[in-house]
Amino acid sequence: MTSSQPVTSGAEGLWRWRWLEFAKLASSKCYALKAAICRKLGRDGEAAELLQKLQNFGAKALRLPKDHCELMYGRCGYLHACLFALKFTTAKPAQFRSRMLDIVAQILEEGSGNRGIHSKAGLMYTWHNVCYLGASHGICGVLMTLLQCKEVLGALTRDPREAAEALRAVHRSIDVLLGATFPSGNLPSILGSPNDRLVQWCHGAPGLIPLLCSVIYTGADDGRGGITYSGGGPEMHTLLRDCLASAGDVIWARGLLKNGTGLCHGTAGNGYALLGLYRATGDERMLHRAEHFARWSMDHISRFAEGPDATYSLFEGLAGSVCFLLDVIQADSSLGFPGYDI
Repeated sequence: MTSSQPVTSGAEGLWRWRWLEFAKLASSKCYALKAAICRKLGRDGEAAELLQKLQNFGAKALRLPKDHCELMYGRCGYLHACLFALKFTTAKPAQFRSRMLDIVAQILEEGSGNRGIHSKAGLMYTWHNVCYLGASHGICGVLMTLLQCKEVLGALTRDPREAAEALRAVHRSIDVLLGATFPSGNLPSILGSPNDRLVQWCHGAPGLIPLLCSVIYTGADDGRGGITYSGGGPEMHTLLRDCLASAGDVIWARGLLKNGTGLCHGTAGNGYALLGLYRATGDERMLHRAEHFARWSMDHISRFAEGPDATYSLFEGLAGSVCFLLDVIQADSSLGFPGYDI
């Protein structure tokens, strides 16, 4: 793309698909991505206009139905667009803080209202009346987004006392996820399901790994080649280590998927979970496993090229596969799973 080409002209057709909930929130992600491109090209005026559109778009996220909190189609999708803009453009947290806190408040209220689903949970969420646990439509994606918002905004609520309680509620819900894992290390797609079947980013252990790493890893070496955790006693440290190791093992054993090489429910998404484990723990085995997944993806990418509904898309198609291959090559400087790690 050259500096003379219009950035805002693409995807206009997508923005007019008002019957599709995802298209409504995809617009916010388009604004964020285009603003980042404009900043890179030195087109600061156009970037500022796009950031203003993104900020205004928050009103639509506030009007979503109460249970539309998840990452792919719900409020967390808009929050991720804001987080992306704050990281890759000149936008300042103050510009989005009020709107983001309003949306976070809705998410916390909905999660608190669903506590009856599990007696020990602080926050619980449903999508079409089903309590999904994974990253795309479930609790992993919601909690991951809340923690990232806390990191950027400093707190999840305007009241410091409520903010502390909100963070404790997030941690209690993570405890529920840990307790729900199968002996294999995999995560059920639905709370209470006995079916240890899906091992993919949208449903399963691959979506849990980035959440756990974002909560427990402080970035410090423990002196023994391991990782240092930010809270809890020795028993919790052991549980978290074991959970991460088991999740990595089940992905290695069952993570090459017939669904293709994409991110959402394909091999690249599982490979990113292994890369995340490598970056968090320094365990070279996880990098080697990710490299094997990359080689497999390269060998089979043409076989699955026509499979996804959106052949070249980020989450289902070729774009996500290419991102994974590039990040394996530069694993130590990888930014993580596109659209999930911020």
